[in-house]
Amino acid sequence: GDAGDLPTSALDNAGNRKLIQEKTRAILAAGATPVMIGGDDSVPIPFLTGFADHGPIWILQIDAHIDWRDERYGEPLGYSSTMHRASEMPHVAGIVQAGIRGVGSARPLE
Repeated sequence: GDAGDLPTSALDNAGNRKLIQEKTRAILAAGATPVMIGGDDSVPIPFLTGFADHGPIWILQIDAHIDWRDERYGEPLGYSSTMHRASEMPHVAGIVQAGIRGVGSARPLE
């Protein structure tokens, strides 16, 4: 079933990450498998962090971009860095990327 919406705030990035991670852990603790579809690039990072005690896991990313930048405009936990952060998580055994049409999100900032 649907676990419902999370009351996030556009002004509280750290609080949003904590909320997403806690909800993911709660779903796993209930014996269910959380699945995430959509969301901006900051959402998958705390979602994947929530699996830390349930690894190893594999990630299937269906996207046009590889999202492998180290950071963008000084933010390492958001736009274009999602899969780079996931690759650094010890409980992530591997990442499969499907639908990639360009590698622009891996280039260094100009």
